[in-house]
Amino acid sequence: MRSIEAWLFADRVGLANWLGVKISNMPTLPESILDPKQNLAQIAAKSRQRELKSRLMARPEDGAIVGPEYGAAIFEFIDRHWDVESAIKGALSPSLLKAATRISELRDRL
Repeated sequence: MRSIEAWLFADRVGLANWLGVKISNMPTLPESILDPKQNLAQIAAKSRQRELKSRLMARPEDGAIVGPEYGAAIFEFIDRHWDVESAIKGALSPSLLKAATRISELRDRL
């Protein structure tokens, strides 16, 4: 897995709603994306939410891949909106399913 964004993409409906974009903009094979962080920022460019868009998108003059508040915005999504159960059940991210299974096994042993 390349980044946490691949796991976030696994909650297609939740992420699309948070970004304010159509679900058809969400990838169906998130772990096959070469640069999930840049892909998420590109999808954010289609957002109808100006404030969120400015937080996630890079400014051309900065030479960055993502916006200045990208990390904070992503943590906000994870904390308040990400439906990890839906992401796991959707089976779009095998590594997320594997991690959740291992955590469950560890919890059961303790």
